[in-house]
Amino acid sequence: MMRCVIAGLSVLAGWAGLAAGQTVKVDFGTGAGTPAASHAAGGLEGFWNTVGAGGGTWMSLRLLGGETSGVVLRTSALEFDVDRWDVDDGSVMADYLAARHSDATLEFAGLEAGWYRVLTYSGYSGTPSHPTRVWINGNEGGAQEISGPYTGTFAVGVTHSEHLVRVLEDGELLINIYTWGDAVVNGVQLVQVPGAGTGAALVLGGLLVRRRRR
Repeated sequence: MMRCVIAGLSVLAGWAGLAAGQTVKVDFGTGAGTPAASHAAGGLEGFWNTVGAGGGTWMSLRLLGGETSGVVLRTSALEFDVDRWDVDDGSVMADYLAARHSDATLEFAGLEAGWYRVLTYSGYSGTPSHPTRVWINGNEGGAQEISGPYTGTFAVGVTHSEHLVRVLEDGELLINIYTWGDAVVNGVQLVQVPGAGTGAALVLGGLLVRRRRR
């Protein structure tokens, strides 16, 4: 059984500059290459892991300094690797993966127990009428919408969603993505937040979300 606690955005601002431990950045799509480590997007500078099309295979991820980690990622059937010709700025938004259907999942394992900022980038929709919806571990009630379009700057609700999630001892986390037409994802950052548990507990009181393994 996978378990995590999810907190609202109101607890995030005070920890925006904090990170330690297992922080990883993932750029989806190879068409436009890999962003430079200096590209922080909405999170932190550091090494970008690049993931091309495909699904079902566990992939090892590296940390911000490029060092190996025990963190692995498995995607669902994200099949189209697209270079966005309208975005050529070398950012995480310059390419993406898309599915043949409206929903997709990103499954992480091997994470240290603790609190993480989860930033999920999806800038393809570009229209408020068909936003991308992102939620964690099947908790659709906690979904956030990303409406786009990307114009060179990053903002929650425009280029990415941001959840604060407590990963428990099983070390697992699942990101659910839904876009009208084809589910689209440009990138993800998991930023480990030291000392965040007390603040999140005070704000939320704790919302426990459980997901059974399939």
